[in-house]
Amino acid sequence: MTREAAQPIPKGIVNARGLINELAGDARIRIGTTNPFWKETSISCSPFIGAITCSKENVEILFRITVGRVFDSSVGQEVIEDLPFPVNYSYSLEPEPLLEIFGEMAVTPNTKKPEVVNFLSNTLMQALMATQALMVTDSFTQETTKILSAEKLPKANSLWDFGGLVEEILQ
Repeated sequence: MTREAAQPIPKGIVNARGLINELAGDARIRIGTTNPFWKETSISCSPFIGAITCSKENVEILFRITVGRVFDSSVGQEVIEDLPFPVNYSYSLEPEPLLEIFGEMAVTPNTKKPEVVNFLSNTLMQALMATQALMVTDSFTQETTKILSAEKLPKANSLWDFGGLVEEILQ
């Protein structure tokens, strides 16, 4: 029985993972592991479900935010594509598709903590803006609407302080 040679982890990923661990240590974010050598970890961003992973190529970190279920992915797609900025998203192929917003950030050994904070914040802000637009258009299932309404989010038709919500949700 032969073993594959161990592949070294690129310094950019090691650096980014260390910065995320530092942010968790500083209580700026909450991650779901105490193992500093994680390959994937959950990140607290209630009412959403968040996860941070390293790309297969080990050159990017990915922040995936599961928002909730929609009635019709084509209507949801129209709403998201009408937003004034590009959003990376995907839907599952179920009768009530599950919406996931995600961001990708290329990392190097020189990546700094503020860059990681901005990446996480911007991805969450995109998820919040998409969520508000989908709530206003009644695109979410009743169960998802109930979950989102019971949490920290304001009413769909009110003005949202996205910056304040991002800070509150990540901490």
